[in-house]
Amino acid sequence: RVLSVMATMMEEDPVTSTIIITTQETTTTTTKAEEEQPLSTTIDQQDGVGQVEMTKRYETDENININNNNNADTTKVPIWKQPGLPHVLHLGVGFTILFMGYLACQNLVTTLHPDDGYIALAILYFVLGFSCLFAPAIVVRLGLRVSLWGSCFFYAFFVARVIQALGKTILLAAVFRGVAGAVLLTDQPVTIQY
Repeated sequence: RVLSVMATMMEEDPVTSTIIITTQETTTTTTKAEEEQPLSTTIDQQDGVGQVEMTKRYETDENININNNNNADTTKVPIWKQPGLPHVLHLGVGFTILFMGYLACQNLVTTLHPDDGYIALAILYFVLGFSCLFAPAIVVRLGLRVSLWGSCFFYAFFVARVIQALGKTILLAAVFRGVAGAVLLTDQPVTIQY
């Protein structure tokens, strides 16, 4: 690929000069010797008009070799040997078990608790949306592992309160579950990465 940039400066008046910049991108085939050429610049002066043309060559993906070694091994790492795979599997299995129980109880909360079920879900999602603002600070302060396990505990606590309600404790469990949901969603991508 060749990227050409043309800058023209019109000097009719030294106070108000106009600069015109034009870019043009073209695809060409080049040899190895042409790719090693440095940036070339040409300057033309005609009738008080200064014209500068700059051309820079960029290497395409096919021409880039690892460590500038022409015999470099370019085979890809198999998926089962990827460095983040154990974290993905750990979180995948854990989230499957966690949400299998949680989503069933969330669907039944309004049936099991006709008076407080709708209020509990409204509180849960309001607190979840609000606590997304300070969830990263909680994850940084507690650490990845503690915040992950603490969030899972409050999910289980909400499920237990839906199954066996003791007065208005389902509303308190909804508040804790809202904060735990924000912390869990903040913790998840960081845990996969490290």
